[in-house]
Amino acid sequence: MRELLLNTAITKYLHAGSEDLEVFLNTFGIMPEPLIDTQILAAFAGRPLSWGFAAMVEEYTGLVIDKSESRTDWLARPLTERQLDYAAADVFYLLPIAGQLMKEAEASGWLPAALNECRMTQLRRQETTDPKEAWRDINNAWQLRTRQLACLQLLADWRSAQGAGA
Repeated sequence: MRELLLNTAITKYLHAGSEDLEVFLNTFGIMPEPLIDTQILAAFAGRPLSWGFAAMVEEYTGLVIDKSESRTDWLARPLTERQLDYAAADVFYLLPIAGQLMKEAEASGWLPAALNECRMTQLRRQETTDPKEAWRDINNAWQLRTRQLACLQLLADWRSAQGAGA
């Protein structure tokens, strides 16, 4: 797997891959190169900023896919049959849709910016976050009330310390 991730002759495609990048970095100590995130491409092609994989597949293919497996434990082995089916759909649809998104981003003049943002996402994932600031990496934290935010800060600090083996 490590050789594949480092092979610069093979472009790696992900959708909303920031968590995947974290796994690659923590598991293998590397960041895949080159990498294209279809969620980023989609945003530069005029789609919503947090466009989900299932919505993307539905728009481009007309098919509704089961997204219930998207938030399951992908590090546990063996993977369940449903996880394998979900992953197969990811592989089956992602590359053709990525090609279409690349064309759309290029036609709009935003392809260079989209590819640069993919690269910047990789760089940001490689930065070491102070555990006391880890809560800032949690989506929608800005919506929390003061007490909720304080709890989130403590929980994120604890989670970072656990992940670092402290």
